[in-house]
Amino acid sequence: MYHANLSFRLLNRYLGYALEIELVSAPCSSDGCYALTPKGYEFLEKYNKYSLRSKQLEEQQRAIVKEKATLEENYVAKMSGMNSKNSFPKQGKSVELRS
Repeated sequence: MYHANLSFRLLNRYLGYALEIELVSAPCSSDGCYALTPKGYEFLEKYNKYSLRSKQLEEQQRAIVKEKATLEENYVAKMSGMNSKNSFPKQGKSVELRS
């Protein structure tokens, strides 16, 4: 409880919810320990995959922001003397190229 930074009240609420949706089973021995159910293991596996994917996407997003900043720093700043129609478009806007 203390390592999870949860109050007793909040722990009981979460534990009640986990029992209700059958992620854990009630203690069946005198030690009072709860056990994960197969559904609980499946949830943890899916959550871990989600968490990993989320972290990967955050890293990709940071890399894209960094690349954009580099492009703007190296190229847009040098184009500042040019006509504003020739500058890079805002994110999400497309540019029509004419021959």
